Amino acid sequence: MISEFPPARKRGLIIHSVLLAIAFAFMIFSLFQIITGEIGIFLTLYIFLLILSGVFIPILGYRIYGLAKANYFLDRNFLQINWGMRKEKIPVSDIEWVKHISAFPGGVRMPVLRLPGGILGDLVDANLGRVEYLAADEENMILVGTARKVFAVSPEDTTHFMQAFNRIFEMGSLEIGQGNSQYVSLVIVNAWSSPINRFVWILNLLLNIGFFLWVSLLAPGFRTISLGYNPLNNTYNMVPGQQLILLPTVSIATSIAAFILGLVFYQSAHHKVLAQVVWVTNIANTLFFLASLIFILPTGTI
Repeated sequence: MISEFPPARKRGLIIHSVLLAIAFAFMIFSLFQIITGEIGIFLTLYIFLLILSGVFIPILGYRIYGLAKANYFLDRNFLQINWGMRKEKIPVSDIEWVKHISAFPGGVRMPVLRLPGGILGDLVDANLGRVEYLAADEENMILVGTARKVFAVSPEDTTHFMQAFNRIFEMGSLEIGQGNSQYVSLVIVNAWSSPINRFVWILNLLLNIGFFLWVSLLAPGFRTISLGYNPLNNTYNMVPGQQLILLPTVSIATSIAAFILGLVFYQSAHHKVLAQVVWVTNIANTLFFLASLIFILPTGTI
């Protein structure tokens, strides 16, 4: 019989969702300021803010996905840890000890970048050696020691989790199983093995690179240009032509987001076709950005 021990999710999901909303707000604000503003010191600040928020959005999005899917499963043969696309199946026969973090008075080295709902990372502790964190909070953290490394998990019901482990240790494992590890990199390798996926990835990569190089050569030829129309069908304020670089920048950002979303779907055998649909339609998205450039160019003043 398989027992399920999910981590505490509510607080972590709230915190990460608020941070994700803030990152989106900063991205929209900085993008609007870049489009409608004038060249100057603030333009550089808004571009930096746009890039920074663009980096944090996929990180926070994946952390929310990982926490929502996080779970720990235990039976007489295996402990299985699921956290997003990271999966670890540990034979019970390989587990040497299980201890609550409070059993270590001197403390355990923690990941530097951690939030409630996302204590993740792989590091080396002076006493325990290699430790991989797949946990939601420190209060419920339990360390599972194997010969290879220590896994830090955080089931919400730590009491029953420890009791279940003690019963299994007393009864013994029914079989000596083979462990299994799945990392994000393994999902990418599996997807790359498909000729269709390789073609779509390479095509979209070449489109975005070509788009970026084309705009990089084109933009210096325009002193000012408008990047679109407001709700009254009037053009926005004229901005320096160099700001055309926003189009390929946003195109690349959406391509990265689509790539990550496709990987999330691809790890499931039932959703591989859906992942390919996401990657193929992303090519159309890139072509739409190219088309938007064609509509914008006639409004430029040389």
